[in-house]
Amino acid sequence: MVVKATMAFVDDQGQASRVIAYTADSAGANTLSAAIAAASNAGQRNVDAITVTVHTGAATAATYENVEDKASLVFKAADGSTHKYQLPAPKSTIFESDEETVDPADPTGVIAAFLAGAFAYTGSALTTFISGRRLRRHSRRG
Repeated sequence: MVVKATMAFVDDQGQASRVIAYTADSAGANTLSAAIAAASNAGQRNVDAITVTVHTGAATAATYENVEDKASLVFKAADGSTHKYQLPAPKSTIFESDEETVDPADPTGVIAAFLAGAFAYTGSALTTFISGRRLRRHSRRG
C-alpha cells in the first residue's frame, strides 16, 4: 500500500504550487520532501495526508525563483507506466549548461530520492529516470 503526499511550496512572491507523490510511508514522504525542498528555490509550507517533518524555509530569489518555472521529471515504473513530476522554482544546479535539460547526473539528489522512495499510484516502484526539462507555466489568476 502506498500513501499520497501533497507538498505545498510558495515562492518569494507568495505564489503557491504543489507536488503530489506516492510513497511507502511517512518516512519515505519525509525523505522525498526534503530532497524536493533542497532542489527548489521555493519555500516548502506543508505536506498533507500524512505526518512528516515539514521542511520550511524562506523562498530564495534566484534564476528560477518563481513557481511558474518548473523542472519536469519523467520516470518509468516497474509495471512499465510513466510518471511525470514537476518541481517548482528549481535551483539552476539541477540543469545542464543549456539551462533547459535536467542533468541526469543528479547534482541535487532529487532524482535519486524519487527512485528510492516514490511509487506509481498503483504501488509499482519508480525504477528509471527517463528525462527532464525546464517548463514555464503562467499562473491562472482571475
